[in-house]
Amino acid sequence: MLSKLPRKALLAIGTTTLLVLTSLVVSISLAADKPDNLAEGDKQFEEKSYRKAYEAYEQFLKDNPGNTEWFRIKLRMGHCQVQLENYDKAEAELTSLADHDKLTELQKGRANYRLGHFYMSRPHYYYENSKGERSWGRWIADSSYHHTEREDVERAKDRLARSFSLLEPEGRKAVARLGEDKDAFAMVEEAFNAGLDAAAALHTWQYQSGQQQKSIDYFDANGQKQTYYYYQYEFKDRDEIIAKHDALVKLAAELKQACNSLLVQKREFPKEIMDVISAGPVKADNMGALALYRKGSFMVAMAQLDDWYTQNMLFHPDLESFDPLAGDYSPIPTFEQVYKDFHSTPYADDAQYFIGYCYQQVGRHLDADKAYQKLIDDPAFKESTETSSARYNLQQLRAERLSVQTVAHEAAIKDEKKVRKWPNDASWYFRESPALPAACSRRASSWACGSSRATSANTKCAR
Repeated sequence: MLSKLPRKALLAIGTTTLLVLTSLVVSISLAADKPDNLAEGDKQFEEKSYRKAYEAYEQFLKDNPGNTEWFRIKLRMGHCQVQLENYDKAEAELTSLADHDKLTELQKGRANYRLGHFYMSRPHYYYENSKGERSWGRWIADSSYHHTEREDVERAKDRLARSFSLLEPEGRKAVARLGEDKDAFAMVEEAFNAGLDAAAALHTWQYQSGQQQKSIDYFDANGQKQTYYYYQYEFKDRDEIIAKHDALVKLAAELKQACNSLLVQKREFPKEIMDVISAGPVKADNMGALALYRKGSFMVAMAQLDDWYTQNMLFHPDLESFDPLAGDYSPIPTFEQVYKDFHSTPYADDAQYFIGYCYQQVGRHLDADKAYQKLIDDPAFKESTETSSARYNLQQLRAERLSVQTVAHEAAIKDEKKVRKWPNDASWYFRESPALPAACSRRASSWACGSSRATSANTKCAR
Protein backbone atom coordinates (compact mmCIF):
# COMPACT_ATOMS: atom_id res chain seq x y z
CA MET A 1 0.00 0.00 0.00
CA LEU A 2 2.77 2.46 1.02
CA SER A 3 4.79 1.46 -2.07
CA LYS A 4 2.12 2.94 -4.27
CA LEU A 5 2.35 6.37 -2.59
CA PRO A 6 4.43 9.12 -4.13
CA ARG A 7 7.91 9.74 -2.72
CA LYS A 8 6.94 13.19 -1.37
CA ALA A 9 3.97 11.69 0.51
CA LEU A 10 6.21 9.06 2.09
CA LEU A 11 8.65 11.77 3.18
CA ALA A 12 5.82 13.77 4.75
CA ILE A 13 4.54 10.75 6.69
CA GLY A 14 8.04 9.97 7.92
CA THR A 15 8.64 13.53 9.03
CA THR A 16 5.32 13.67 10.91
CA THR A 17 6.01 10.37 12.66
CA LEU A 18 9.45 11.56 13.68
CA LEU A 19 8.04 14.78 15.16
CA VAL A 20 5.42 12.87 17.15
CA LEU A 21 8.01 10.48 18.55
CA THR A 22 10.35 13.34 19.40
CA SER A 23 7.57 15.22 21.24
CA LEU A 24 6.68 12.07 23.15
CA VAL A 25 10.27 11.50 24.23
CA VAL A 26 10.64 15.14 25.30
CA SER A 27 7.38 15.01 27.28
CA ILE A 28 8.47 11.85 29.07
CA SER A 29 11.85 13.39 29.82
CA LEU A 30 10.29 16.59 31.22
CA ALA A 31 7.86 14.59 33.33
CA ALA A 32 10.75 12.60 34.73
CA ASP A 33 12.68 15.75 35.52
CA LYS A 34 9.71 17.56 37.11
CA PRO A 35 10.12 17.61 40.94
CA ASP A 36 7.58 15.84 43.16
CA ASN A 37 6.65 18.83 45.32
CA LEU A 38 4.28 16.85 47.53
CA ALA A 39 6.93 14.29 48.47
CA GLU A 40 9.46 17.08 48.90
CA GLY A 41 7.09 19.03 51.14
CA ASP A 42 6.41 15.98 53.31
CA LYS A 43 10.13 15.27 53.54
CA GLN A 44 10.98 18.82 54.58
CA PHE A 45 8.07 18.90 57.03
CA GLU A 46 9.26 15.75 58.79
CA GLU A 47 12.74 17.25 58.97
CA LYS A 48 11.25 20.44 60.46
CA SER A 49 12.48 22.57 57.56
CA TYR A 50 9.21 24.45 57.59
CA ARG A 51 10.07 27.22 55.12
CA LYS A 52 11.09 24.74 52.43
CA ALA A 53 8.10 22.56 53.24
CA TYR A 54 5.72 25.51 52.87
CA GLU A 55 7.20 26.50 49.52
CA ALA A 56 6.97 22.93 48.20
CA TYR A 57 3.36 22.55 49.35
CA GLU A 58 2.42 25.92 47.88
CA GLN A 59 3.88 25.01 44.48
CA PHE A 60 2.17 21.61 44.54
CA LEU A 61 -1.26 23.16 45.10
CA LYS A 62 -0.63 25.65 42.28
CA ASP A 63 0.11 22.76 39.93
CA ASN A 64 -2.64 20.52 41.33
CA PRO A 65 -5.45 22.75 42.65
CA GLY A 66 -8.00 19.94 42.86
CA ASN A 67 -5.80 17.31 44.49
CA THR A 68 -7.57 15.08 47.01
CA GLU A 69 -4.91 15.76 49.65
CA TRP A 70 -5.39 19.52 49.63
CA PHE A 71 -6.90 19.58 53.17
CA ARG A 72 -3.93 17.78 54.72
CA ILE A 73 -1.56 20.04 52.82
CA LYS A 74 -3.34 23.26 53.85
CA LEU A 75 -3.36 22.13 57.48
CA ARG A 76 0.39 21.57 57.31
CA MET A 77 0.94 24.89 55.59
CA GLY A 78 -0.74 26.63 58.51
CA HIS A 79 1.45 24.69 60.92
CA CYS A 80 4.53 25.73 58.97
CA GLN A 81 3.63 29.41 59.36
CA VAL A 82 3.16 28.91 63.10
CA GLN A 83 6.57 27.31 63.44
CA LEU A 84 8.12 30.12 61.39
CA GLU A 85 6.43 32.59 63.81
CA ASN A 86 4.54 34.24 60.98
CA TYR A 87 1.50 34.45 63.23
CA ASP A 88 -0.61 36.76 61.06
CA LYS A 89 -0.13 34.53 58.02
CA ALA A 90 -0.76 31.43 60.13
CA GLU A 91 -4.03 32.88 61.42
CA ALA A 92 -5.12 33.70 57.87
CA GLU A 93 -4.21 30.22 56.61
CA LEU A 94 -5.93 28.34 59.42
CA THR A 95 -9.01 30.56 59.60
CA SER A 96 -9.69 30.34 55.87
CA LEU A 97 -9.32 26.57 56.11
CA ALA A 98 -11.56 26.13 59.17
CA ASP A 99 -14.29 28.29 57.60
CA HIS A 100 -14.09 26.67 54.16
CA ASP A 101 -17.54 25.64 52.97
CA LYS A 102 -16.36 22.50 51.15
CA LEU A 103 -15.05 20.68 54.23
CA THR A 104 -16.59 17.54 55.68
CA GLU A 105 -17.67 17.52 59.33
CA LEU A 106 -14.53 15.61 60.27
CA GLN A 107 -12.31 18.08 58.42
CA LYS A 108 -14.08 21.04 60.05
CA GLY A 109 -13.48 19.48 63.46
CA ARG A 110 -9.79 18.98 62.79
CA ALA A 111 -9.28 22.45 61.31
CA ASN A 112 -11.03 24.15 64.24
CA TYR A 113 -8.98 22.08 66.66
CA ARG A 114 -5.73 23.27 65.09
CA LEU A 115 -6.94 26.88 65.00
CA GLY A 116 -7.99 26.74 68.65
CA HIS A 117 -4.55 25.50 69.64
CA PHE A 118 -3.00 28.27 67.61
CA TYR A 119 -4.88 30.95 69.55
CA MET A 120 -3.88 29.42 72.88
CA SER A 121 -0.20 29.00 72.04
CA ARG A 122 0.83 32.13 70.15
CA PRO A 123 2.17 35.14 72.09
CA HIS A 124 -0.72 37.13 73.51
CA TYR A 125 0.74 40.52 72.63
CA TYR A 126 2.35 42.28 69.72
CA TYR A 127 4.06 45.55 68.82
CA GLU A 128 2.96 47.55 65.79
CA ASN A 129 4.95 50.40 64.29
CA SER A 130 3.81 53.40 62.26
CA LYS A 131 4.16 51.42 59.02
CA GLY A 132 1.64 48.85 60.21
CA GLU A 133 4.26 46.16 60.71
CA ARG A 134 3.57 43.77 63.58
CA SER A 135 5.99 41.84 65.75
CA TRP A 136 4.41 39.17 67.95
CA GLY A 137 6.21 38.66 71.24
CA ARG A 138 9.15 40.92 70.36
CA TRP A 139 9.63 44.64 70.73
CA ILE A 140 10.36 46.76 67.66
CA ALA A 141 11.29 50.42 67.46
CA ASP A 142 8.68 53.16 67.05
CA SER A 143 5.84 50.83 68.02
CA SER A 144 2.80 50.60 70.24
CA TYR A 145 1.98 47.66 72.52
CA HIS A 146 -1.19 45.59 72.03
CA HIS A 147 -2.41 42.94 74.48
CA THR A 148 -4.55 40.16 72.96
CA GLU A 149 -4.89 37.54 75.71
CA ARG A 150 -8.61 37.98 76.29
CA GLU A 151 -9.41 37.89 72.56
CA ASP A 152 -7.13 34.89 71.99
CA VAL A 153 -8.60 32.88 74.86
CA GLU A 154 -12.15 33.67 73.74
CA ARG A 155 -11.41 32.59 70.17
CA ALA A 156 -9.62 29.48 71.39
CA LYS A 157 -12.48 28.31 73.61
CA ASP A 158 -15.00 28.91 70.81
CA ARG A 159 -12.95 27.07 68.18
CA LEU A 160 -12.13 24.15 70.48
CA ALA A 161 -15.77 23.88 71.56
CA ARG A 162 -16.74 23.77 67.89
CA SER A 163 -14.11 21.12 67.27
CA PHE A 164 -15.36 18.88 70.08
CA SER A 165 -18.97 19.23 68.97
CA LEU A 166 -17.93 17.93 65.54
CA LEU A 167 -15.41 15.28 66.60
CA GLU A 168 -17.37 13.73 69.49
CA PRO A 169 -20.04 12.21 67.17
CA GLU A 170 -17.26 10.92 64.91
CA GLY A 171 -15.61 9.33 67.92
CA ARG A 172 -18.79 7.58 68.99
CA LYS A 173 -19.30 6.28 65.45
CA ALA A 174 -15.74 4.97 65.51
CA VAL A 175 -16.48 2.93 68.65
CA ALA A 176 -18.91 0.88 66.57
CA ARG A 177 -16.23 0.27 63.89
CA LEU A 178 -13.50 -1.04 66.18
CA GLY A 179 -13.61 -4.54 64.67
CA GLU A 180 -13.59 -3.28 61.09
CA ASP A 181 -11.33 -0.22 60.92
CA LYS A 182 -7.76 -0.16 62.24
CA ASP A 183 -7.97 3.64 62.55
CA ALA A 184 -11.20 3.66 64.57
CA PHE A 185 -9.46 3.66 67.94
CA ALA A 186 -7.28 6.61 66.90
CA MET A 187 -10.46 8.49 65.94
CA VAL A 188 -11.88 7.95 69.42
CA GLU A 189 -8.64 9.22 70.97
CA GLU A 190 -8.76 12.29 68.70
CA ALA A 191 -12.28 13.12 69.85
CA PHE A 192 -11.27 12.53 73.46
CA ASN A 193 -8.32 14.93 73.21
CA ALA A 194 -10.53 17.55 71.59
CA GLY A 195 -12.87 17.33 74.58
CA LEU A 196 -10.06 17.67 77.10
CA ASP A 197 -8.70 20.74 75.35
CA ALA A 198 -12.15 22.29 74.93
CA ALA A 199 -12.73 21.96 78.68
CA ALA A 200 -9.27 23.36 79.46
CA ALA A 201 -9.80 26.38 77.19
CA LEU A 202 -13.19 27.10 78.76
CA HIS A 203 -11.58 26.79 82.19
CA THR A 204 -8.96 29.35 81.19
CA TRP A 205 -11.71 31.68 79.99
CA GLN A 206 -13.16 31.83 83.51
CA TYR A 207 -10.24 33.98 84.69
CA GLN A 208 -10.66 36.64 82.03
CA SER A 209 -13.53 38.39 83.83
CA GLY A 210 -11.48 38.98 86.97
CA GLN A 211 -12.53 38.40 90.55
CA GLN A 212 -15.92 39.54 91.76
CA GLN A 213 -16.69 41.03 95.16
CA LYS A 214 -18.68 38.85 97.54
CA SER A 215 -19.56 39.09 101.22
CA ILE A 216 -20.36 36.97 104.26
CA ASP A 217 -22.35 38.20 107.24
CA TYR A 218 -21.35 36.89 110.67
CA PHE A 219 -21.57 37.73 114.37
CA ASP A 220 -18.37 38.55 116.21
CA ALA A 221 -17.42 37.56 119.77
CA ASN A 222 -19.50 40.46 121.14
CA GLY A 223 -22.60 39.42 119.23
CA GLN A 224 -22.31 42.28 116.76
CA LYS A 225 -23.21 41.64 113.13
CA GLN A 226 -20.24 42.08 110.81
CA THR A 227 -19.70 41.74 107.06
CA TYR A 228 -16.59 40.24 105.58
CA TYR A 229 -15.86 41.28 101.99
CA TYR A 230 -13.74 39.16 99.70
CA TYR A 231 -13.05 38.57 96.01
CA GLN A 232 -13.27 35.33 94.04
CA TYR A 233 -13.58 34.09 90.49
CA GLU A 234 -17.16 33.16 89.65
CA PHE A 235 -16.63 30.23 87.25
CA LYS A 236 -19.91 30.91 85.46
CA ASP A 237 -19.35 28.05 83.00
CA ARG A 238 -18.51 25.47 85.67
CA ASP A 239 -21.42 23.17 84.84
CA GLU A 240 -20.51 23.11 81.16
CA ILE A 241 -16.88 22.31 81.97
CA ILE A 242 -17.91 19.50 84.31
CA ALA A 243 -20.35 18.18 81.69
CA LYS A 244 -17.54 17.98 79.12
CA HIS A 245 -15.42 15.90 81.49
CA ASP A 246 -18.39 13.64 82.29
CA ALA A 247 -18.98 13.11 78.56
CA LEU A 248 -15.35 12.05 78.16
CA VAL A 249 -15.61 9.59 81.05
CA LYS A 250 -18.68 8.12 79.37
CA LEU A 251 -16.90 7.92 76.01
CA ALA A 252 -13.99 6.07 77.61
CA ALA A 253 -16.39 3.63 79.31
CA GLU A 254 -18.12 2.92 75.97
CA LEU A 255 -14.75 2.34 74.36
CA LYS A 256 -13.69 -0.14 77.03
CA GLN A 257 -17.01 -1.98 76.84
CA ALA A 258 -16.75 -2.27 73.04
CA CYS A 259 -13.20 -3.63 73.22
CA ASN A 260 -14.11 -6.18 75.89
CA SER A 261 -17.16 -7.25 73.90
CA LEU A 262 -15.06 -7.93 70.82
CA LEU A 263 -12.47 -9.85 72.85
CA VAL A 264 -15.14 -12.05 74.44
CA GLN A 265 -16.52 -12.97 71.02
CA LYS A 266 -13.15 -14.51 70.07
CA ARG A 267 -13.62 -13.58 66.44
CA GLU A 268 -10.85 -13.66 63.88
CA PHE A 269 -9.46 -10.18 63.21
CA PRO A 270 -6.49 -8.98 61.17
CA LYS A 271 -3.43 -8.72 63.37
CA GLU A 272 -3.25 -4.92 63.33
CA ILE A 273 -6.89 -4.65 64.42
CA MET A 274 -6.50 -7.37 67.05
CA ASP A 275 -3.50 -5.57 68.55
CA VAL A 276 -5.53 -2.38 68.89
CA ILE A 277 -8.50 -4.16 70.44
CA SER A 278 -6.32 -6.09 72.91
CA ALA A 279 -4.69 -2.90 74.19
CA GLY A 280 -8.01 -1.06 74.18
CA PRO A 281 -9.34 -1.76 77.69
CA VAL A 282 -6.18 -0.51 79.42
CA LYS A 283 -6.03 2.61 77.24
CA ALA A 284 -9.72 3.26 77.81
CA ASP A 285 -9.20 3.04 81.58
CA ASN A 286 -6.38 5.57 81.36
CA MET A 287 -8.59 7.89 79.32
CA GLY A 288 -11.47 7.65 81.79
CA ALA A 289 -9.14 8.21 84.74
CA LEU A 290 -7.56 11.25 83.08
CA ALA A 291 -10.94 12.86 82.33
CA LEU A 292 -12.15 12.25 85.89
CA TYR A 293 -8.88 13.51 87.36
CA ARG A 294 -9.09 16.67 85.24
CA LYS A 295 -12.61 17.16 86.55
CA GLY A 296 -11.38 16.92 90.14
CA SER A 297 -8.51 19.31 89.41
CA PHE A 298 -10.98 21.82 88.00
CA MET A 299 -13.03 21.55 91.18
CA VAL A 300 -9.90 22.26 93.21
CA ALA A 301 -9.43 25.39 91.13
CA MET A 302 -13.05 26.34 91.82
CA ALA A 303 -12.47 26.01 95.57
CA GLN A 304 -9.59 28.52 95.25
CA LEU A 305 -7.87 26.99 98.26
CA ASP A 306 -4.62 28.90 97.81
CA ASP A 307 -6.28 32.25 97.24
CA TRP A 308 -5.40 34.96 99.77
CA TYR A 309 -9.04 35.74 100.56
CA THR A 310 -9.93 32.07 100.97
CA GLN A 311 -7.00 31.56 103.33
CA ASN A 312 -8.02 34.53 105.45
CA MET A 313 -11.61 33.29 105.69
CA LEU A 314 -10.43 29.82 106.65
CA PHE A 315 -8.53 31.18 109.62
CA HIS A 316 -10.81 34.01 110.61
CA PRO A 317 -11.83 33.38 114.24
CA ASP A 318 -15.48 34.22 113.55
CA LEU A 319 -15.98 32.32 110.29
CA GLU A 320 -15.93 28.79 111.66
CA SER A 321 -18.66 27.55 109.29
CA PHE A 322 -16.76 28.45 106.12
CA ASP A 323 -15.66 25.30 104.28
CA PRO A 324 -14.57 25.54 100.62
CA LEU A 325 -14.63 21.74 100.31
CA ALA A 326 -18.31 21.48 101.15
CA GLY A 327 -21.18 21.35 98.68
CA ASP A 328 -21.87 19.81 95.29
CA TYR A 329 -18.60 21.02 93.80
CA SER A 330 -16.28 19.40 96.31
CA PRO A 331 -13.34 17.71 94.55
CA ILE A 332 -12.98 15.01 97.22
CA PRO A 333 -15.65 12.56 95.91
CA THR A 334 -14.24 12.84 92.38
CA PHE A 335 -10.69 12.08 93.52
CA GLU A 336 -11.99 9.20 95.64
CA GLN A 337 -13.69 7.78 92.55
CA VAL A 338 -10.45 7.99 90.55
CA TYR A 339 -8.57 6.12 93.29
CA LYS A 340 -11.29 3.48 93.66
CA ASP A 341 -12.45 2.86 90.08
CA PHE A 342 -9.16 3.47 88.26
CA HIS A 343 -6.67 2.18 90.79
CA SER A 344 -4.47 0.55 88.15
CA THR A 345 -3.93 3.80 86.23
CA PRO A 346 -1.17 6.39 86.71
CA TYR A 347 -3.73 8.90 88.01
CA ALA A 348 -4.88 7.01 91.11
CA ASP A 349 -1.92 8.02 93.29
CA ASP A 350 -2.21 11.64 92.13
CA ALA A 351 -5.87 11.66 93.12
CA GLN A 352 -5.24 10.21 96.57
CA TYR A 353 -2.38 12.64 97.15
CA PHE A 354 -4.61 15.61 96.36
CA ILE A 355 -7.26 14.39 98.77
CA GLY A 356 -4.69 14.80 101.53
CA TYR A 357 -3.46 18.07 100.03
CA CYS A 358 -6.96 19.59 99.97
CA TYR A 359 -7.66 18.56 103.54
CA GLN A 360 -4.33 19.97 104.66
CA GLN A 361 -4.96 23.30 102.93
CA VAL A 362 -8.22 23.84 104.82
CA GLY A 363 -6.77 22.70 108.12
CA ARG A 364 -8.56 19.34 108.41
CA HIS A 365 -5.36 17.73 109.58
CA LEU A 366 -6.76 14.46 110.86
CA ASP A 367 -8.43 13.83 107.49
CA ALA A 368 -5.21 14.82 105.71
CA ASP A 369 -3.26 12.42 107.93
CA LYS A 370 -5.57 9.53 106.97
CA ALA A 371 -5.47 10.36 103.26
CA TYR A 372 -1.69 10.58 103.14
CA GLN A 373 -1.30 7.38 105.17
CA LYS A 374 -3.66 5.52 102.86
CA LEU A 375 -1.44 6.32 99.89
CA ILE A 376 1.76 5.53 101.80
CA ASP A 377 0.40 2.10 102.81
CA ASP A 378 -0.68 1.20 99.26
CA PRO A 379 1.89 -1.31 97.86
CA ALA A 380 0.86 -0.47 94.30
CA PHE A 381 2.41 2.99 94.65
CA LYS A 382 5.41 2.21 96.80
CA GLU A 383 7.83 3.92 94.39
CA SER A 384 5.48 6.72 93.36
CA THR A 385 6.58 10.35 93.45
CA GLU A 386 3.21 11.22 94.98
CA THR A 387 3.86 8.70 97.77
CA SER A 388 7.17 10.42 98.54
CA SER A 389 5.41 13.79 98.59
CA ALA A 390 2.69 12.41 100.85
CA ARG A 391 5.28 10.97 103.22
CA TYR A 392 7.10 14.30 103.44
CA ASN A 393 3.89 16.29 103.98
CA LEU A 394 2.72 13.85 106.63
CA GLN A 395 6.00 14.13 108.53
CA GLN A 396 5.78 17.90 108.47
CA LEU A 397 2.14 17.84 109.50
CA ARG A 398 2.75 15.57 112.47
CA ALA A 399 5.79 17.58 113.53
CA GLU A 400 3.72 20.77 113.50
CA ARG A 401 0.96 19.18 115.56
CA LEU A 402 3.48 17.89 118.09
CA SER A 403 5.10 21.33 118.32
CA VAL A 404 1.80 23.04 119.05
CA GLN A 405 0.88 20.50 121.70
CA THR A 406 4.30 20.96 123.32
CA VAL A 407 3.86 24.73 123.38
CA ALA A 408 0.41 24.46 124.92
CA HIS A 409 1.57 22.05 127.59
CA GLU A 410 -0.94 23.13 130.23
CA ALA A 411 -3.83 21.30 128.58
CA ALA A 412 -4.37 18.61 125.98
CA ILE A 413 -5.47 20.33 122.79
CA LYS A 414 -8.10 18.66 120.67
CA ASP A 415 -7.63 19.33 116.99
CA GLU A 416 -11.14 20.55 116.31
CA LYS A 417 -11.42 22.67 119.48
CA LYS A 418 -8.17 24.29 120.49
CA VAL A 419 -5.90 24.45 117.49
CA ARG A 420 -7.00 26.62 114.64
CA LYS A 421 -5.88 25.58 111.19
CA TRP A 422 -2.49 26.95 110.23
CA PRO A 423 -1.57 26.75 106.56
CA ASN A 424 0.06 29.03 104.08
CA ASP A 425 -0.12 32.84 104.24
CA ALA A 426 -3.08 33.11 106.60
CA SER A 427 -3.76 36.00 108.95
CA TRP A 428 -4.94 33.76 111.81
CA TYR A 429 -2.89 30.70 112.73
CA PHE A 430 -3.92 29.88 116.26
CA ARG A 431 -7.23 29.98 118.03
CA GLU A 432 -6.81 31.37 121.51
CA SER A 433 -8.28 29.35 124.36
CA PRO A 434 -9.12 30.61 127.85
CA ALA A 435 -7.04 27.74 129.20
CA LEU A 436 -3.89 29.00 127.49
CA PRO A 437 -1.73 31.90 128.64
CA ALA A 438 -1.43 34.74 126.16
CA ALA A 439 2.31 34.09 125.88
CA CYS A 440 1.67 30.57 124.67
CA SER A 441 -0.77 31.85 122.08
CA ARG A 442 1.70 34.41 120.78
CA ARG A 443 4.49 31.85 120.70
CA ALA A 444 2.37 29.36 118.78
CA SER A 445 1.35 32.04 116.33
CA SER A 446 4.98 33.04 115.83
CA TRP A 447 5.93 29.41 115.22
CA ALA A 448 3.19 29.00 112.66
CA CYS A 449 4.32 32.06 110.75
CA GLY A 450 7.84 30.69 110.58
CA SER A 451 6.88 27.24 109.35
CA SER A 452 3.85 27.97 107.24
CA ARG A 453 5.72 27.57 103.96
CA ALA A 454 7.29 24.21 104.78
CA THR A 455 4.73 22.17 102.93
CA SER A 456 3.87 24.58 100.14
CA ALA A 457 7.30 24.31 98.53
CA ASN A 458 7.04 20.55 98.35
CA THR A 459 3.47 20.08 97.26
CA LYS A 460 2.16 19.69 93.75
CA CYS A 461 0.01 22.24 91.95
CA ALA A 462 -3.51 20.93 91.26
CA ARG A 463 -3.49 21.63 87.54
